[in-house]
Amino acid sequence: MWRLVTAGLLSLFVVNSRGMEMCERCNCSGGVVNCSLKRMEDHMNDTVWQGIINVDVFILDYNGFVHLKTFPLFGTSKLSIRHNLIAKIDDGAFRFITNLTELDLSYNHLTSQSLTPHVFRGNYSPEKYEPLKNLEILRLSGNLLHSLHNDLFEHLPSLKVLTIDSNPFKILDLSTSIAIASVYNLQVLDLSSTMLKSLPDNLIHSPKYLTVMNLSSNYFTEIPKQLQEAHSLEELILNDNPISKIRNCPLVKTLKVLRMDWMPALRTIESRSLSNLTGLTELHCSHNRHLQFIAEDAFTLPPEGEEESPTWPPLAKIFLSHNDLRYLDFDLISRWDKLKQIDIQMNPWVCDCNNQWMLSTLIPYINQTNASLTAGLVCNEPPELLDVSMYELSARNSKMRCLDLYGNRPENDGRILVSIFICVMILIPIVMGAIVIFSYRFHRKSYSHNFSYIHIANQSKENI
Repeated sequence: MWRLVTAGLLSLFVVNSRGMEMCERCNCSGGVVNCSLKRMEDHMNDTVWQGIINVDVFILDYNGFVHLKTFPLFGTSKLSIRHNLIAKIDDGAFRFITNLTELDLSYNHLTSQSLTPHVFRGNYSPEKYEPLKNLEILRLSGNLLHSLHNDLFEHLPSLKVLTIDSNPFKILDLSTSIAIASVYNLQVLDLSSTMLKSLPDNLIHSPKYLTVMNLSSNYFTEIPKQLQEAHSLEELILNDNPISKIRNCPLVKTLKVLRMDWMPALRTIESRSLSNLTGLTELHCSHNRHLQFIAEDAFTLPPEGEEESPTWPPLAKIFLSHNDLRYLDFDLISRWDKLKQIDIQMNPWVCDCNNQWMLSTLIPYINQTNASLTAGLVCNEPPELLDVSMYELSARNSKMRCLDLYGNRPENDGRILVSIFICVMILIPIVMGAIVIFSYRFHRKSYSHNFSYIHIANQSKENI
């Protein structure tokens, strides 16, 4: 019975007993052949592979491959060879793998010299090498790449997703820029953790369909101006970059999602700094432990004429949790009640009249859309409201007091005056006593001095 069930499952992706030999060594289930952690150093013999006719995913992760030789004829849509020791790949190594749409070579020992354009060439024809026309996703993360050959992707006309993150590029030289710019159908580009401080000009001008760009965990100190060259960019990831102030963002009208989380140096988002993002629908700006200030007009475009009014982007989701924000301005967003999701938890909010609108307008709306997002809304100041739930204050229709002109708290004035009065009452007897003692000592000293003078004078008369 067991043999019948096994044979039935294997029939999903094998056609003869040679395929069963592969599945005796690897795990075969539901269209996936998983050969991870099998201490493999080669492909096994060709006859074993030829038993495989059509597999959704073929996994060779965590083995000992160093030299990747040409694969025999078999069918799969995804081939993963992550976390091996690959330092060399034969020319046309993947040309016999039919229907290959995703290739993952991440976390190996590939260098700029070993990764050549010929690695990705297809079958030979009398006129030229055919391309790997079905390959859409190529992952090269975590290798030893400092540069890319300028023709590296010439055999990959359908490439849409390129992840080259976690490689020690430091700069994108001319050859690398040409290679990336030549991928005309590119939609997703991951350049995170590549030690970049800047982007070269014209990098993303040619890929007209680029929609997602990941620049996280690099060394950018400002939002790269080269982003204005993008034609279709919809999502930009800038997490974990040492940007201290958002001063100006390039004009990217197509951008919908901006991610600026875990920024270790970010302190302020300044006036009109994000106003060029006229199509922005999501802002992710959380876990920035030094972010204290967001200008009230950070998103606002100024009116063009005297009769015009300011305009805001069509924000639908805003995430500002786990920052160091004390105040939030009502005019930051045009219509808070139009947002689908708002998360402003875990900030040291000041519960005074400047944040009164949060109690009356914002917090009730947050509770209405997602009540769980009110749990982390508590007062940090003034001291008498420390750790008090802002939702509870809102539910009680509490009116919060204002600071005076100099930033003092009027509610503390009575306490201060009483303290001053007590101090004065204590000091008066001390001062009076000091005066009496000083006066007594002064008169005593004066009397002694006069007595001595008279005594000397009398002795002088007697001697005469």
